[in-house]
Amino acid sequence: MKLEDLMTAGVVAVKESETLGEAQDRMESLDIHALPVTDAFGILVGIVTSEDLLRGHEPTLPVSRVMTSPVHTLPPDAEAVQAAEIMREHRHHHVVVLANQRIVGIVSSLDLLKLLA
Repeated sequence: MKLEDLMTAGVVAVKESETLGEAQDRMESLDIHALPVTDAFGILVGIVTSEDLLRGHEPTLPVSRVMTSPVHTLPPDAEAVQAAEIMREHRHHHVVVLANQRIVGIVSSLDLLKLLA
């Protein structure tokens, strides 16, 4: 299955200058566990996850201080198995889907598990 058929589109991101508190509020209000992090031009520079927020950092700290960078990405026409391999190899739970350097989706380990159900 292609990622474009599996991914969550309309991804909400956070800017690298926003705070961890703002990221946490956004994740909680949307019931999500990861936010791609973009620079001032909307270019992907990292990812922050709910796991990052559990590490006891000050909520006023900029997201850029705790985000994971670089981010593992794949194009929309990549196969789901490629995302699974990246997640397994790097012990991550999310892969950001990029087309022309723009975020078009995100795939989580839960999305991959749904393929088995």
